[in-house]
Amino acid sequence: MSETDAASDAARSNELDRLRRVAFGRTTNADEERAAASALAELARLEAEPEVAEPPVAEPVEAPPAETVTDASASSASGEPRRWLVPAAVGLLVGAIIAGAGVWALRPGEAEPATSATRETGVNYFLGDPPGETSIEGDVQAAERWFSEPQSEEDLEGVGSLLPEFDRSSVRLVHASSLAKVWVAKRVDGQLCLETTVTETDLTTGSCALPPDFADRGLTVSSEVLTAVWNGSQLKVVATREE
Repeated sequence: MSETDAASDAARSNELDRLRRVAFGRTTNADEERAAASALAELARLEAEPEVAEPPVAEPVEAPPAETVTDASASSASGEPRRWLVPAAVGLLVGAIIAGAGVWALRPGEAEPATSATRETGVNYFLGDPPGETSIEGDVQAAERWFSEPQSEEDLEGVGSLLPEFDRSSVRLVHASSLAKVWVAKRVDGQLCLETTVTETDLTTGSCALPPDFADRGLTVSSEVLTAVWNGSQLKVVATREE
């Protein structure tokens, strides 16, 4: 170490000692407290700086032999992000918007369903046992929002002919999978309806209720592949068979 370096180290050590005395010394007024805080900040800055040391003499090192670069590492070296494929859980739709229905599929337990200005509805869809308690209070005003957007062609795919008491213009597709489809609809007398058709058998099962009854218990419909429960603001679809 040169004389210049030794003098520099000594000056640095003296300055650190001075700052420690000011930072950790007893204070009796506001000015001394401010000075202590300033000294503490400066002390932290200086202590974080590495001491200057003479770099070691580097010995020549032979370059390693060239290696074949794979496609994955080449992609990383070029700055492009790698694409990771994550398998989805069977029977679980996450964050997917169901085409034509304007509703959202969410993981069970997620904080809040997605909302829009025109239709504040949501769907929970997962694989499991049918709900033990299917009698729930319904929200008629929220249920009407499911019919607020224009009907699309996809809403009517697979519906076929309807009984005359159904209002065909009210049919909305709210869930579709390889197992079954689920619709909400209204009858001409104002009843709210929940219908499901099993893909394999083309068998349709449904349940309807007038607004006062809907407010008391909502609607529940079950088939051999799923159970759907609708309370107006939320629709829960539980698949009882893997897709």
